[in-house]
Amino acid sequence: GEEAARRACGAVLDGLKGAQPGAFEAGGRALLALNNREDAVGGAVVELCREDATRTSSFVEVVLQILNDNSFPNVDEAECSGCLKVFKDIFGDPDTADMMYTNDTNVLLEMVLRELGDLPEKHAMRARFVEVLHMLLLNSSWGEQRFRREEVAKCVDMLMKMGEEGCGIQCQEALEDLLKDCCFLLEE
Repeated sequence: GEEAARRACGAVLDGLKGAQPGAFEAGGRALLALNNREDAVGGAVVELCREDATRTSSFVEVVLQILNDNSFPNVDEAECSGCLKVFKDIFGDPDTADMMYTNDTNVLLEMVLRELGDLPEKHAMRARFVEVLHMLLLNSSWGEQRFRREEVAKCVDMLMKMGEEGCGIQCQEALEDLLKDCCFLLEE
């Protein structure tokens, strides 16, 4: 049951360290699938990472790699959604938001900005990227250094100008939530 699934997640997490590239990616994809489950196992991967910085580092590295491989126009929406869920889970809770190294957070931010600029109008993934951006800005250490603040502000402004017609209603709602919580962080 649930405990066996958690042990399996832990074993795969432990196996990521030092794994060959093909096994590394396969392990990452297996963990994404487990993390996306709708039962009690879903989200367990992030919880298990809290217990061990080595697990966190390896897991974040493979998820960043998978997310980067899913950049527009080569988007596997299910896989991309799984990656974004991981980062939303991490940054959505102030207690786990500091699990990622600053450099990894900055790499993720650059990917998010790239995808928000590259995705076609009303693409379903755009709202998910905005949700991750929101949680990253709000709960990570980003506010201390405000890495690429100008680019983030320009991206948010561009999306707001596109409006519901260009971005879609879900993206506009996600942007409004981001601005409500993070507007002060985007100011000079």
